[in-house]
Amino acid sequence: MTSLNTSEVENIFGSLSGQAMARCRHESFSIGSSSVQDVTDSGEYYADENFIITGATCSSSSGFVGSMETRRTTEGGEERTYFKCKCVRINGSAAPPSGRVECRIDYWQCPLSLV
Repeated sequence: MTSLNTSEVENIFGSLSGQAMARCRHESFSIGSSSVQDVTDSGEYYADENFIITGATCSSSSGFVGSMETRRTTEGGEERTYFKCKCVRINGSAAPPSGRVECRIDYWQCPLSLV
């Protein structure tokens, strides 16, 4: 894992209202499934070409717990990290009131040229 110092973070994210923030992109994906399922996941995601994922989080519907899973591979000589949110029902929990389970992954990806 790479650590960034304060000036590198400012270079990547800049001020929240400035043009620098536009360099990084926030992505969010949610997969819905039937509330009778005990396990569901967001699917796998990875950074676009010439980008790197700088932060990823996982969330789930009430009664489920979400956990982040990562997998690294080398494809065509390039190392790639895949991120997936896996959501598992907590033993004894009731189905969500909506009747659907939501498993969500949120991540930021920034250009490699900034890191």
